Amino acid sequence: MENGIAILVSQRWRIVHPGQAVVVTNFDGKLLKRKVVEVIGDVVLICKEEEYNLARQSKSLPWCVGFRKENVHAAETHSSKVSA
Repeated sequence: MENGIAILVSQRWRIVHPGQAVVVTNFDGKLLKRKVVEVIGDVVLICKEEEYNLARQSKSLPWCVGFRKENVHAAETHSSKVSA
């Protein structure tokens, strides 16, 4: 897929693509590890890894939610503080 979005990682911009693992900050400030499903403008559609894998196996669309790109981070930058 060509859809990607630039996110700021350690003072450098990085492109994330569908299928990539990311960390998102939810409304409570909790960090959650998720998979990118699609990028639409400034919104990144994400889902749990299990949901992503099941959808790929069944050739269907995963159930996902949208997060603003400001709340999407590279997975490796927050690995010790992340919840499933």
